[in-house]
Amino acid sequence: MPRFLRQFGLRTLLLFCTLAAVCFGTVRWHMTWVDSQHELAERISHRRGDVSWKTWGPEWLHRTFGSHYFQSIVAVDWNQRRINIEDLMMVRAIPTLEELDASGNRITDVGMKALLALPRLRKLSISDTPTTDTTLEYVGGGLKNLEVLKIDDTRMTEEGLKFLRGLPKLKALECGMPISDAGISHLASIPNLKCDKLRCKNISAEGIRQIKERWPVKRLELIQPQADQADGDLLEIPTLEALIVTGGKITDEQLRNVLRGNHLKELILSDVPIGDAAFVSSLSLKNMSRLDLNRTNVTPQGLFKIYGADAIYGGIRLETRTDEALIAIRCAPNGLISIWTGSFEADDWQALTYLTRLSGLEIHRWDNQDVFERTLAKNKPPMSCEIDDNVMRILASLPELKNLTLNGQLKITPQGLLPLAETNRLEGMDFGAMPLTDEHLVVIGKMTNLVSLSMSSHLIRDEGAKSLQSLQALTWLKISGCTRLTNETLHWISKLRAVQSLYLVELQIDDEGLEHLHRMPALTQVFCDNTDCTDDGKAKLLRSLPSLSSAP
Repeated sequence: MPRFLRQFGLRTLLLFCTLAAVCFGTVRWHMTWVDSQHELAERISHRRGDVSWKTWGPEWLHRTFGSHYFQSIVAVDWNQRRINIEDLMMVRAIPTLEELDASGNRITDVGMKALLALPRLRKLSISDTPTTDTTLEYVGGGLKNLEVLKIDDTRMTEEGLKFLRGLPKLKALECGMPISDAGISHLASIPNLKCDKLRCKNISAEGIRQIKERWPVKRLELIQPQADQADGDLLEIPTLEALIVTGGKITDEQLRNVLRGNHLKELILSDVPIGDAAFVSSLSLKNMSRLDLNRTNVTPQGLFKIYGADAIYGGIRLETRTDEALIAIRCAPNGLISIWTGSFEADDWQALTYLTRLSGLEIHRWDNQDVFERTLAKNKPPMSCEIDDNVMRILASLPELKNLTLNGQLKITPQGLLPLAETNRLEGMDFGAMPLTDEHLVVIGKMTNLVSLSMSSHLIRDEGAKSLQSLQALTWLKISGCTRLTNETLHWISKLRAVQSLYLVELQIDDEGLEHLHRMPALTQVFCDNTDCTDDGKAKLLRSLPSLSSAP
């Protein structure tokens, strides 16, 4: 025995050897465990999963031995990766896992049993899965460190929320299911839960009061709330930023109180009997970015009067399928976007005159009825609201209108367009699928300030296109679906020397017609489709105009 060991007794030496063996065994076990974690990470990656690691220990340890054996898996992302139950079971071998995202997969409650082996899990997302309340029972029984839970679009019910009351650290719950008073009570039993978004159905005044007192809610959706109209202050929640109500019995006075008492950014009301009196002025909407009014008693006149000079862009769509109109408005200076749906009558067009700063407007008339619907419609009175010459006279009175879209089956005569042409303010016109004729083009030719023009009508001919040559300010021109137009039209277009972008779709033109475009030096972009033009003709045009970015 070496001399330096003789000073130790046999018992001490045995103890030293035992401790050394335990230490080396522990190190070896840890190395083997880490190697198995890396193998598991490769298997997860093979199943389209993403793995995140967390290192531990002092920096000198990593510099000396590397980081391979001083890291552990803390997160697995399987969002919409088409995993199965067998894949999910792999996470049972990752006791260090803190975050798991298995949303968007066809996993069931059976696979969720793997969660019981994850005591450190802090964040769990299983949205858009067919899981039920059984999974919530697993979660509430085993994940005591859970802080964030996402369960949108599942088969869970509000009754299952009672299993979460045993989670002392749960702070955030994303739950898309509509909950009633019973669900609110279950949520209130979770000690540290902070709800900033809630979706409720058939909730009573007491339920709303409990929400108001318990959580600083920012987004609240109420579906058919049962609150009494007399409780006028229920919805006055100082933290509320978004309020969505469907089928509620809110009065004008209640809504005025909401607008005064909250800093709302979004207000969406559907099938709610409020009227024009609910909005005193646009000042009550100064903080909003979105306002939707669907099938309420707010009239188009009331809507336009509220916005007045704040509206800078708008759109109106009439549908014969539903006999319903949709109005969209964007306002300055806060960028508020408002959507309104309801009945639109002929007299409502006159209310557009309130929009004195409106610079752009789109008007669409859709007739998307199938054969069966058209048969039923024979016994229905026609829509009383037509887009006709009278509407054009009203539009001509808007002092700031510069861009106008007219699309669909509109009853506008050439004479009806004349008031718009006489203002000489329009800079952009898009006629969409409006059935223009040669006579319409004569009037359009008088809109000499036009910078952009788009039209699509099978009725116009080359003789009508001749009127376009007076539009010398045009820089953007699109002609599509005008199947009667031939090479002669390109001759007239070639006289528009300021045009930079030209789109020609479904015209009766060929390479001979493209030669007219060689005399347009400002052209930088030409798009030619569904014509008789060949690649050789397009290449020849490209060579003649070096400014073109590519062959048409």
